[in-house]
Amino acid sequence: MFQDKDGRNFRADLVDQLLSDEFDAVFDDSIEDVQDESFLSEKNLRYYSKIGLLDYDDVKKVASRALTFNQMNPEIAFDDGVVEQMLCGVGSHHAGILPAHKAFVETLFRLELMKAVFATETLAAGISEFYLLLNYLFLFCTTLTNHNMLS
Repeated sequence: MFQDKDGRNFRADLVDQLLSDEFDAVFDDSIEDVQDESFLSEKNLRYYSKIGLLDYDDVKKVASRALTFNQMNPEIAFDDGVVEQMLCGVGSHHAGILPAHKAFVETLFRLELMKAVFATETLAAGISEFYLLLNYLFLFCTTLTNHNMLS
């Protein structure tokens, strides 16, 4: 267990596990025993598939992965608001979040379970060259827009 300068704990091997193909095999992508009041209920998952960027099957996959991650790592669990954003197919990736959370976002993006990522250059370090190109194109357009050079 590592502790960062802010006192947050995380397992050193977790990032490697998240990025491995073996970790992907752990998920059966099913949501079982979720209470109706939970934001992970079937009713809510259908709602996220209607308002978000993912279809229902992909929402279920993200929900399963987030629930499993949180159960396996209660000390660094995603809060409900972040999970809800991921269920809509949206995430963020920057230097201010935990390495395990960044690896989780990279994994969802790699598996095409995250359609929009608000990111800095940190995302480029964790994804393939194809996505690297898309990321730089996105960053370039964002930079031009921020400088009023692109309308």
